[in-house]
Amino acid sequence: MGQDLIVDDVEERGSSEVDIGNDSRNRLASAVSFGILMCVAVGIAIALTPPFQVPDTPVHFMKAASLSYGELSPIVHGASVTYAPMPTSISKFVSLFGSLPQHASVKATDPEFQSAMHLYWSSSRAVPTFIAPTFYPPFMYLPDVLGIWLGRVFGFSVIATYYVAEALSGIVAIAFLSAAVYLLSRRARLLAYSISFLPMTLSLIGSVSPDANLTSTSILAYAIHRRNTELANGGISIRVSRKYLPIVLMVPVVIAKPPYVFLLLALGFVSGEGSKRLRAVVERAIPLVIGVCVSILWFLFAGTSSITQTNSTTVLPVRQISYVVTHPFTFMHIVVRTVRVMWEFYFHSAVGNLGWLDTSLPSWAFLFLGFALLGSIGILLFGIRLRRDSLPDLVLVLAAFVLCITGIEASLYVAWTPYKALIVQGVQGRYFLPVLAVLVLLPQRALPAKVTKIFSSNYFAYDSVLFYGFAIVSTLITVTTLAVRFWLS
Repeated sequence: MGQDLIVDDVEERGSSEVDIGNDSRNRLASAVSFGILMCVAVGIAIALTPPFQVPDTPVHFMKAASLSYGELSPIVHGASVTYAPMPTSISKFVSLFGSLPQHASVKATDPEFQSAMHLYWSSSRAVPTFIAPTFYPPFMYLPDVLGIWLGRVFGFSVIATYYVAEALSGIVAIAFLSAAVYLLSRRARLLAYSISFLPMTLSLIGSVSPDANLTSTSILAYAIHRRNTELANGGISIRVSRKYLPIVLMVPVVIAKPPYVFLLLALGFVSGEGSKRLRAVVERAIPLVIGVCVSILWFLFAGTSSITQTNSTTVLPVRQISYVVTHPFTFMHIVVRTVRVMWEFYFHSAVGNLGWLDTSLPSWAFLFLGFALLGSIGILLFGIRLRRDSLPDLVLVLAAFVLCITGIEASLYVAWTPYKALIVQGVQGRYFLPVLAVLVLLPQRALPAKVTKIFSSNYFAYDSVLFYGFAIVSTLITVTTLAVRFWLS
């Protein structure tokens, strides 16, 4: 295990003189302090956010409840899709808070919570017809399912069960992100900090939406892969189980959001020195091949896809697919135009349009968070190692980044946008958070040994000022925004 605690950025052997034990302590201190602050921030977000005030949470809670009863998927009858009969108390619980979304002047009230506290897991059942299903794989709901199962076993009210599910889901996400912080090098760690403490991320982690797990799982997969790369470049062999672990983590992410399959391009295996070129190419392609095959198998198993689920008769998925395939350059022009027109919405909905995207942060908060995010990305970009042996990694990371963004636009163009429309509809900025995090895999130059020693011996000056300052300010922004939106008249 001692070999695994090599100092950050071991690609350049010049920093190997730094005390490895001190580096390990700094990593652990960063991970623990990060986890504690995240628990505080997410706990407050849970307390201030009424039930179902995060996008799509009614759908996800219903799916988790269905899974807790052993129903693995919705019932499909031709074009109609429904859930199996569920306790009527769930429908009543969801409807209690249905007046809040998209109505900024409507606040949470005590009678709603009093009514919710008297709803229990009743034996009377009915088919819930007021929400559409979700085709996320069951594994993404395991924390929520466990919370719901505990609530049913111990006789909790439905609302108490809801909060238990939120707490368990948040704990898992925070644990994944804390493990990633421990594994990541100092410069890559800053981007993980920035993404994790965005108000949007805190809101998602403090909900029953598995979208938070998509981001946290992706960041952990990147962190493990980066560490594997550092060790391999340092001449240390990687166990097969650890080699494949990032892919195993990304499989449910890819199934949930097929465009994320392109992220697997950045997780190609690192070949040993002297490997033949063909072997190196094959090993780098293995994760993408696995992701594509698993996605196809899941599509065949599920029997249907979210691509067929639209909310408008003007959306024609089959014809839209044909249009994209036969007019690829026109579609790329549409994507570029969409990004140019919608970039501000993408930025706001990635950083902090809370609630059902109806609660915006103050303008100064967007500036602060945006500069912090850009700063953490800039540190990675300025630290890129441009050498012949690092070019494949650099190209694959950037290709994964661009192709994944294009894939997200293509999927929503097909599934949510009217036929031949000139702007892609339905894309939200939060979809790009796992894509943005892939930049932690950019090959980095090593910090000079003298600089590394300064950081190792002066941990407070480096991590505390940059991390604690950002975390505290971002948490305060989130708390005040949620309090004003849902509670203060």
